[in-house]
Amino acid sequence: MKIRQLRESDISKLSLLHIQSLPHTVSSKIGKFYLECIYKSVIKNKKNNFSLVATNNKHIIGVIVATTSLPIFQSDVKKELFLIGYMQIFISLVSRKYFLIELIKRVKFENQLTKQYMDKYATIVILFTDVKFRKKGVATKLTKETIKFYKGKVDNIYVDTLINNHTAQKFYKSMGFSKINKVDSSILFKK
Repeated sequence: MKIRQLRESDISKLSLLHIQSLPHTVSSKIGKFYLECIYKSVIKNKKNNFSLVATNNKHIIGVIVATTSLPIFQSDVKKELFLIGYMQIFISLVSRKYFLIELIKRVKFENQLTKQYMDKYATIVILFTDVKFRKKGVATKLTKETIKFYKGKVDNIYVDTLINNHTAQKFYKSMGFSKINKVDSSILFKK
């Protein structure tokens, strides 16, 4: 396994892997185009964003994305979407791939999270491993590298996960994160 920075040439395949690995998330339900916009915005703003991919035989098997400003992250994604992206979201809504309420809840949730963060923070916004490579240390390595990158640069690193995702909660605790708050149907962790 090798760890390297996310590249623009990774975006298309990574977006498909994202959908396969996290099929029930709002971003996956919206679709590949939306995910491509997210990853493009991550690459374009290296001042605020940090991203790594794990590879095995040149195939991406995991990713982590963190940001030091969730509001800027959200704004960058919106800029990347333009009109075509909003049409994609509308089409997804009409075709019932996801429900509008899910999208509204996620935006509301992210706004609530921002109020929880203290100055000089980073937050992990995406972390997943290809289903075939789970429980093999991929997420651990990506998370350790991210913590190492931010050491001395931020006061706190945050991450959230759903209340019913006990596997993720156990993982973040094993990485030294502590539960600090419940926000909607998620648990917020801090390191």
